[in-house]
Formats: sequence, structure tokens, C-alpha cells
Amino acid sequence: MTDFPFVVKLYRNPWPDTIPDPTLIHIVAGAVEQTYNSLVPKWQKDGKLAAEKNSFAGVILDPTNPREATTIAERVMVLFGWGSDMAKLIPNGVAKADAQNRFGIPNGWLIRHASYCLADGEFTWGHSAGADYLTEGVDETTVIFDGGGSGYSAEQDKQVVQNVGELSLLKVKEMRDAWLAARRAEEAGRRWYNNSDTPDRQYTEITAMMPITATGPDELIGMHDPATRVGEPDRPLPDWVQKSLEESAGATQTRSITAVGSPATAPGVARSGHM
Repeated sequence: MTDFPFVVKLYRNPWPDTIPDPTLIHIVAGAVEQTYNSLVPKWQKDGKLAAEKNSFAGVILDPTNPREATTIAERVMVLFGWGSDMAKLIPNGVAKADAQNRFGIPNGWLIRHASYCLADGEFTWGHSAGADYLTEGVDETTVIFDGGGSGYSAEQDKQVVQNVGELSLLKVKEMRDAWLAARRAEEAGRRWYNNSDTPDRQYTEITAMMPITATGPDELIGMHDPATRVGEPDRPLPDWVQKSLEESAGATQTRSITAVGSPATAPGVARSGHM
């Protein structure tokens, strides 16, 4: 993709088993290119985009809203854009996405009607992108994500990021639905979104939590960590609990982060395609 004129940086991938990193960045890059080609030339031709407006930056947050993420940086999934001023515009788009992610309310609405929700240092202009829960609600056609962009008018910023987010996530949905259907055709009882068909460790670790107190059959009460169990610390965990913990721990993966785009407009992106 050496001639790709746009920049796409992938920071998180919550679906590594079902959508590998190279596939995900290819999906987003295609959505960026399709969005640009369908919107920007027409805006330019119709005089709706000034000649000096030649840069854009957009962000899409991780739609799985990971529990461990406590800062906006930990919630960013994708940054994308084009033009020499892209880097200067990134904070604007990130701030819009952050406000919507925190409240489930568009950034523009908060500015107009609830500025007390926005702390000093937050952005005072423009709309975020994604699902507008407040005024539009949610139905089966809603693509749920939070994003923001900057570089054009407030409405154009929203439209660009909305298009990129919807095109990308609908493709992700299509591929994950097909993945699950294929796995269930092979194994009807498949329950988990990963290749090992085991729960994420954050779920199995609950079985090892120390209760304040408990009542019930001994063989079911003793499901927490043997090292901290009161009464009979040497009694083994039930087989199903031990197996679940071991399989979950073995399913842990180390994932790469990647980027594509023009090094001239993406500081920090090497020509190899990796940051």
C-alpha cells in the first residue's frame, strides 16, 4: 500500500482470533478510502469545502468499551486521516469522541446544553460521531461506536467519521457472524468468540474470588483459590473450574499493532507499514 495517500493507525484490536490485525487494518483502510472518494471530491466540486481545507484527522474508539481502559488513550482503536496538518487535528477529534464515550451523548449537544459536563481543557466545537442515543435511540440498524473528527465543518467532520466507522464495523460484524456460523457448523455447542472456545480470563477468575461467607454443598463452595481458602486449603478445585482456568490462561496472546499510510503525512509511520 505504498501509494495509499491516507494514514490509518491501529492501536487496539479486541477481536484478534476472529479478525486478525492485518485484516482489521485492511478493513479500516478500505473504509477510509471509500469515504474520502465518495464525499470529499463532491464537496470540493460543489464549493462546500474551501481549498485550504486539505487535512483531516479522525478517531474511532474501541467499541467493546474495555473495562480495563481508564484513559482515553487506552480506548483509542484507530486513528486515520490525510494531509500535512493531520497531527494538529487529532486532539480535536479525540476530545469529541471522548465526550460522547463518557456520556453516550453527542459532543455538540453537551456544548450547547450541558457545558458543565465538559471540564477545562475539553473541546468547544463540533459534533462527535457514532450512535446518537439521546435523540435517535437504538434499533437493529444502529452501528454502535464512538468517534470524532476534525478538519472540515462540524457536520462534515461527523459525516466522514460516521461513514468510516459504519463501513468498518459492519464489515467486522459480517466477518464475525460468518466466523461463528462456520464454527457452529463444525461444533454445535461452541459458546465463545475465540479459537479455543474458552472464556476470557476476566470471567474465569471470578471462580477464584474469596467470598465474605458462603453456604451450600462443600464441593461447590470450595471454588476459590486453594491458597486462600478457609478450612481446607489443600482441597483441590473442582475439575471443571481447574480446566477452565488453565484453558483461559493458555489462550492469552501477544498482539501486534500496525499502521499504513504515507510517511510524509504520518510522522512515526515507517515505510514498512509498522509504527
